[in-house]
Amino acid sequence: MTDDQGATGRVEQMVAVQPAGGAVCPAPICDNTDTGFDTVGTWPSSTLRPGYYGADNVHDKNAGKGSKTASWTYAIAANGSYDVAAQWSAASSRASSVQYVYSVDGGAPKDCGSPVNQRANGGQFNGLCTVPALAAGSTLTISLRNDSSGYVIADAVLVTIR
Repeated sequence: MTDDQGATGRVEQMVAVQPAGGAVCPAPICDNTDTGFDTVGTWPSSTLRPGYYGADNVHDKNAGKGSKTASWTYAIAANGSYDVAAQWSAASSRASSVQYVYSVDGGAPKDCGSPVNQRANGGQFNGLCTVPALAAGSTLTISLRNDSSGYVIADAVLVTIR
């Protein structure tokens, strides 16, 4: 910086960059109540079935199929590949084929592994996929859509560097 007298000065400061218009998850585990979690459509909270992370989970009411989404957005702090896992509470009324997807910096979504059966393996983090070669400063968004028959659950996602 140079002032009107010709004197110069310099100040350096680290800044955190967030995606435009949104917040990012505060920790590797991002719950449906954390900043960085977002939905499109109505996703009421529930504590009916045990196995959720935190205080509750949200679900699609088994309605409006294909019109609702839930997403978790992370700010990537270090270069590397990242493992993605998700948790849900299992029950026989749940969707049996829920596809999670990921996108980097708002790019085109890619499948995050095979569709998961939310009728099974509840109450634990289930591995979904590995997202390769992310750059520090990028954003990673994990999403699901309610296009599967049965109640689609959006609870918590875990993202960790390999």
